Parts: sequence; structure tokens; C-alpha cells
Amino acid sequence: MKNQILLVGAPHTNKLTIANEVFNVSQSSLKCIIDSNNGSHAGLTIEGLPHETKYYTTELGLFIDELEDDSLEKFEIWLNDFKSDDVKELRDFIQGIVFTIDLNASSVEDIDKIAQHLEQLSTQFDDEFIESSNKQDIFQWDGFKIVVGVNKNKTGESPIDDEKLLEIEDTILSTGFEFINYNDTRETNEFGDVFGKERFVDIIENTEWRELDRIFKPMAAKSKEEEEKTRKELATPLIPKDKEESKDSEEDKLKSIENMDVILKKLNIARDAVKDMKSEEQKMEYVDNVLKDMFKYI
Repeated sequence: MKNQILLVGAPHTNKLTIANEVFNVSQSSLKCIIDSNNGSHAGLTIEGLPHETKYYTTELGLFIDELEDDSLEKFEIWLNDFKSDDVKELRDFIQGIVFTIDLNASSVEDIDKIAQHLEQLSTQFDDEFIESSNKQDIFQWDGFKIVVGVNKNKTGESPIDDEKLLEIEDTILSTGFEFINYNDTRETNEFGDVFGKERFVDIIENTEWRELDRIFKPMAAKSKEEEEKTRKELATPLIPKDKEESKDSEEDKLKSIENMDVILKKLNIARDAVKDMKSEEQKMEYVDNVLKDMFKYI
């Protein structure tokens, strides 16, 4: 199986919680897997996890590794080993990597040092994937990279303040990894953004997995009103003139860039999927569904 995700973190940083809540591994299954691994959370392998969206079905695999503790030293030792030539086969095999960190146990200075390794790792993933790919239009790794921050808020500790949280997020984003505050319980905003655990699920669903089965549903006949609506939507420019000439806030500009990234990724997925379809009806149905999905980001 090619759809493998590597999940790494110190003890008590929600690795098993993520396996349960994001990848739907039952608590009883986790207990059996850990028991068979002599009670250790390091080196766990979970295969055949069913995953389905409205576009495809597939199975995922999860590798879980555990650091000895949450010190900077142990994190750097693990990262240096993972970046070595001896582990290239594993880097080539996975399509997602997730690090979990305790936000209360990690200082901003430690995060800065970890970020240097993460940036090197991002570049390494891209370079190795491009080198091994036969496609001309490949410019980056086809997997996802996430740092999940967990605020355990242990007895005697204060919840992490917003200023520190923003500083950590900015530092992680600059490395090519996405930062997710797992404890973020905000509702979906006006742009359709989701947060915390839901953002993690969103990334999993929008990954173009190397092995998947497309879902094709019979295309229902469109009414004249629906056809006219689609025609108008397709005729509407992505960026209206009044917005081109206005001075958007930095937040609006960043949101536009993020939305464009999503649109381009979905277009690439659709392009590759359509190539494999023999029936014109299937092609039209798939493109129609993708267009409807993309309009959420415009």
C-alpha cells in the first residue's frame, strides 16, 4: 500500500488521539496493537484504514513513532536520523508526515531550532520527489507536512497565550509545513475555513493519494435554470475588476493565495483523473462535480 502517513511525537502529545479521531482507529484496536508491540507506542504500524470522500475511496496506512521525551535534543536526533540516506526508502514511501508537539513544553526558541530542520526536510522531500518523477510538470512533493500543536494544560500550567501561538504558527508556516492547533474549536468561518481537528481531516480528504478508486455517479439531467446558473458561474471572472483595483488587507490577500492554491490543486487532480476516463459521460460528470466544489473557494 502506498498511502502511508508517518506520525511522530513525544509521549502524551495526542498521537493515539489523532489515530482515533482523524483516522478512525478504534480504542480497542489501538490497545491490541500496542499490546502486541510490548506496550510501546514507538514503531506502531496500522494498515488498511478505509477512507472515503464523495470523489474517491481508498485505504490508508499509519506509522506511529515516539520520541523518548519532548526535549529539543531528542527531536533533533530523530530528525537528523530521518534526513539521512539510510532512511530514504521510508521518505519515498510515505505521502504524509505529521509531528506532534506539546505547546506548553516547547519554547519559542526550541521551535525556531526545530524549524530549521523542518525547512531542510521540506526541501529534501521536494528535491527527491522531483528527481525520481518522470513527469515534466512536477515541482514539489505530492504529500502533506503538518505540525500539530497540543495544549495539554497540565496542572499548574497556564493555557498558551495567543501571542506565543501566533509566533509558533508563523515560524512553522515559513518551513513549508502547515501548523494545526489541535485544541482550536473555532467554528467554520465565512470563507469556509475549518480549524483544529477538522482542518486535519480536510487535508486528508484533499490529498491526491497515490492509490485510490474514483467514484462515478450517474449524471442527472440538468434543468434549464441549472444550466443557465452554471453558464453564468463559468463566465464570472475569478477576480472581479473592482477587487483587482482595491487595496485588499494582508489577510484578504493571504486568503486569496490559499484559495488559489486549493483551486490549482483540485484542477491538477481533475486533469489527471480525466485522462484515465474512457467514457465522455464520466468525464463530463466528474468535471461538473469538481467545478461545483471549486466555486466554494472563489
